[in-house]
Amino acid sequence: MDDAEKVFRSVLAVFPESKRAVEGLQKLQHVFDAKTPEKLIPPQDKIQEIKIELDRYINTIAPTLPNHHVFYEDKTDKSTIKNLQQMFDLQIDHFSAYALTVEPNTKLNYLIKKKKIKPLSESKSENHFKILQEISSEIGYKQYEISNFCRKDKFALHNTSYWEDKIYLGIGPSAHSYNGESRRWNISNNLKYITFINSGEKYFDEEILSINQKYNEYTLTSLRTIWGISLDYLENNFDKMITSHFKKNSRKWIENENAILENNSLKLTNKGMLFADAISSDLFII
Repeated sequence: MDDAEKVFRSVLAVFPESKRAVEGLQKLQHVFDAKTPEKLIPPQDKIQEIKIELDRYINTIAPTLPNHHVFYEDKTDKSTIKNLQQMFDLQIDHFSAYALTVEPNTKLNYLIKKKKIKPLSESKSENHFKILQEISSEIGYKQYEISNFCRKDKFALHNTSYWEDKIYLGIGPSAHSYNGESRRWNISNNLKYITFINSGEKYFDEEILSINQKYNEYTLTSLRTIWGISLDYLENNFDKMITSHFKKNSRKWIENENAILENNSLKLTNKGMLFADAISSDLFII
C-alpha cells in the first residue's frame, strides 16, 4: 500500500462524507506534518488526486460494498454520525445505547455547574435517538429493546431473561435476585457483604411483590421490547380488573400512534419509544 492509499483510507474512515473530504485531508496533512517522518507525508500534488479518487469512491464504489456504510449530512448531527460510523465499522453483533444521566457528586455534574460543559438539550437527545434508530435499521440491526440493538438472533441472553420475567440470582455486593414472588438486593458495602457471608448473617434486603407490583413490573419491562405486552399473558396471570385497566389506559396511546396492537400484544412504535416512561406510568396501577 503506497503513501497516497494510506492517506486515502485514513480519510475515508474518519471523514466519510464527500463534502468534507478536503477538510479531512487538510487535517490529516497537519497531523502528518507534526507527528510522522517526512517520507510518510504525501506530496502536495497527490492531495488533489486523492480528493478526486475519494469522491469517486464515496459516490460509486462504497454503496456497493456490504461491510462499509457511508452516512451523509442529511442526518444533521455530524459528531453523532461519526461516532456511529466508527462503531458500526467494527462489525459488532450487539450494542446498548443509553442516555447519559448527570449524577450528583460527579465530575460531569461539576463541569456543567461551572458552565464548562453545556448539557444536552432534550430536543438534541431526541434527535440523536432518531439518528441511531434510522442508521442502525438501515444496516441490519434490530432494535429489540429501546436501548438494545443486535444483528439477527444475537439477543443478549442475560437482559432478555430479565425482560421475559425469568428468575435469576444475583451474586456480589448490590446484586439483585428475583424468584417470581419476591425481589431482594444485596448490601452494597464490600467488607460487610464478605463478613456477613462468612458468618452466615443475612446479607440482603427483600420484599414480597404484590399483584399490582408484578403487573407494573411486567408492563414496564415488556413494553420496552419488540415483543411488547401480551394480552394473553395479562388475562392468564391477572384478574379482569387489571386487564380492563390496561385496555382502557392503552387505548389513547394506540390512537395517537405511539403504540400498536399486533398479534394481541401492545408494542411501541418508533415514535412511542420516546414516550415509553410516560406510557408505562399511564398503564401502572398505584
